[in-house]
Amino acid sequence: MELGFIAGTISTTIFTVSNIPMLVKAARTRSLRSYSYTHIVMNNAANLIHWLYVLALPFGPIWVLHSFYTISALLMLVWYLRYEKRSSKSLADKRTRRNPFSLPVTRGCRTLNKSRSYDHKNLLLHKLRSRLIAIFAVSLTICVGSSLATLLADNAESAYIDPHEMTDRQVTVSVERTPWFRKPEFVQVMEKHDRFLPELVKWRRLFGQHADELARLLKSFPGSEGLSEAHLRAILVHPEPMVDSLAKRDVFHPWVNRWSGIWSNGVAQYHLWDSTRSIGDRHIQPVTLSETRFVNQCCVEKMVEGQSTDIAINVVSPNHGITGWVSKTQHGQLELPHIGYLVNETTLIWICQMRKPGRLFQANTRWFLFLETVNLSVNPAEYRIYGQMVEIVDGKFAVDAKQRGQHHGVYYAAVRKQTIS
Repeated sequence: MELGFIAGTISTTIFTVSNIPMLVKAARTRSLRSYSYTHIVMNNAANLIHWLYVLALPFGPIWVLHSFYTISALLMLVWYLRYEKRSSKSLADKRTRRNPFSLPVTRGCRTLNKSRSYDHKNLLLHKLRSRLIAIFAVSLTICVGSSLATLLADNAESAYIDPHEMTDRQVTVSVERTPWFRKPEFVQVMEKHDRFLPELVKWRRLFGQHADELARLLKSFPGSEGLSEAHLRAILVHPEPMVDSLAKRDVFHPWVNRWSGIWSNGVAQYHLWDSTRSIGDRHIQPVTLSETRFVNQCCVEKMVEGQSTDIAINVVSPNHGITGWVSKTQHGQLELPHIGYLVNETTLIWICQMRKPGRLFQANTRWFLFLETVNLSVNPAEYRIYGQMVEIVDGKFAVDAKQRGQHHGVYYAAVRKQTIS
């Protein structure tokens, strides 16, 4: 769990506890004379506006804190209108009845009553001010409500549509409006991937030589219970039959969805695996990964500039099998070339490295080995990933035991479960 999350939880608890005595006193005494009506109304309006910002954040301490502030401010407004307004009116009546100078004095045809006139004037001013504030609050609420409705409508327009439920017309419109493969962000990722392909070919040969150690390690991962070590070894040694069959189908179809969950460091993750597109003799799938929200293709440029999303592609080709690339921007610039192996319809093996942009071709002896499985028989569908760092130096295979259990996550589908076609 990150320090920021712990600090947010502690501060939320302190803020909440510090406001409780105020609410208890107001409820017990029913006296809010020391509070400003204008301040309470503006507080409620500000809370309503601030929800537009909070709703854009992943669930966390800020949601709890702002929910408490909203409820507290609303209670104070209700109590003020219920108790203080009634108290002010009764107090004005009492002053009128008890003031001996409030009796009318007649001078000819005119009646003078200074005390009653003064109270009446203050009451009118108070009512006028209250009505103006109420009109302002209602107008502000309407403006905020219409803005929120517009925002939701805009999000709905650019929201993810399950590609397996799209009509041909929807697919055509989507491609024409946001052709992701022409966006500079994805073009750069594809260019890096293509330049690195000769290295990925070397990787596949190297891992074939260490298929025994890799298969044994994979068999120890959670999610490998139904897998055969011999089958894993065969896939790593002879990927050619797999490559021939891959070119004829959409390998990544079971993973097409919006996936959200928690990584092993306690940070929320939002992954959008989009539909695969055929480009030449390759099938390429665009993927966005973020710690704040699901990122549609239309928002990629803005989110990358703000270092709020990572861009990735998964590729299937008849010559190189399953490969991929991730360009990370959320925590510094890092490039992650991948190679993959399809174990079965719902299980993938990914092997990747972390490289700095200026040192893509520098020698590196450490890899991350991941086993990824998707379960479409439950609702919502479940996507599990488990990884381990390994090192191969001078033909010797070693496992970094210190990092065991540090690379894993469980994600759940945001779109209703699919069926494998």
